Amino acid sequence: MGISNPTTYLADRLAALRKAQNPDGGWAYYAGKNSWLEPTVYAALALDGQPEADRAWILIQGWQLPSGGWRPSAEVAGLNWTTALAVVLAAKLGQRSAAEKGLEWLDNNKVEGAWPWRRASLPAAEPTALALLALRHAGEPVAKRAQEFLLEERLSPETCGPALLGLQGTAETQTLAPLAVRWAEETPSALTRAWIHLGLHASGWPVAEPLAAPVPRNFALTALQALAHPSGNHHLLRVTGMENKA
Repeated sequence: MGISNPTTYLADRLAALRKAQNPDGGWAYYAGKNSWLEPTVYAALALDGQPEADRAWILIQGWQLPSGGWRPSAEVAGLNWTTALAVVLAAKLGQRSAAEKGLEWLDNNKVEGAWPWRRASLPAAEPTALALLALRHAGEPVAKRAQEFLLEERLSPETCGPALLGLQGTAETQTLAPLAVRWAEETPSALTRAWIHLGLHASGWPVAEPLAAPVPRNFALTALQALAHPSGNHHLLRVTGMENKA
């Protein structure tokens, strides 16, 4: 991918996503590969309101199984944490039936009150945070034990972005946000930085315009960077009525 300058940073990433959409309507992690749910949801949010996003939802709908969970790709039947991402998108699109079935699957697959990366494994911070985000977007009561689990975890730069998203509306986000700002400045990981910026946006904290940087080859990261841009669709991950008070 070419170098992006600051004035075209967002446009370059959106153009790359449009060009990379697979014939089935989804996105792969890398060019020439099969579509996966994770990058497809991120790209659909980044391109919200555009024809590419509509095509993506048609594919995503077809990957929901009768249990309510979503398969992570056409080739992989084992359901996992990415169901939470699909629920967020379904709720945003007003696809209530799909969202409710996904929430039922999430409720049936908690482990000790929180969520794991995959079924029958130990709970972890990121999938728990994203499941909380799904519950909030669907207007459902937040699982208290899951929120406690997230607060009990030793958060790191890699987990604080999703945690800020999942904890929207709580006082803890205002305690975590200053640390997240520092971590975003210090981390060498573009993926970690994108997640932190999304969490900061959701918490009502300002995020500076990004510096010039190459458009990533990983389309999940490309979409997250587009979402996290100050002019991107990060507002789609902010839960209405959950604004934090500093």
